[in-house]
Amino acid sequence: MKSTCSLHCGNFAGVTKGDFKKIEKFLRGLFDYVYYDPEAERLELTGAREIEDTPQEIISVFNRLAKVLKEGGRGKIMLQCEVSEICYFRRNMWKLMSVHIPPDPFDDIHHVV
Repeated sequence: MKSTCSLHCGNFAGVTKGDFKKIEKFLRGLFDYVYYDPEAERLELTGAREIEDTPQEIISVFNRLAKVLKEGGRGKIMLQCEVSEICYFRRNMWKLMSVHIPPDPFDDIHHVV
């Protein structure tokens, strides 16, 4: 059985209409929700599932997302494979960082009376 990943909560600022149009079909095929505001040059993405958990596949997706940003643009998206990570984007650059999410967030919970 292949291991898969999901991508959620993506927000990108600094995406021109022309650059969005170049990648729109790819994005709509990958994500359940794609919203682009051409006036604000903002792109929101969520709901990509069943992405093969291989370096080649993940790198390919991240490279395409990094290319859609204009100079000075910024983006980020949550990646969930075996662990949770956030990928940060600049034009033609990206950086993946691990995020600690406890197995049970109610361990060590504080009760208010």
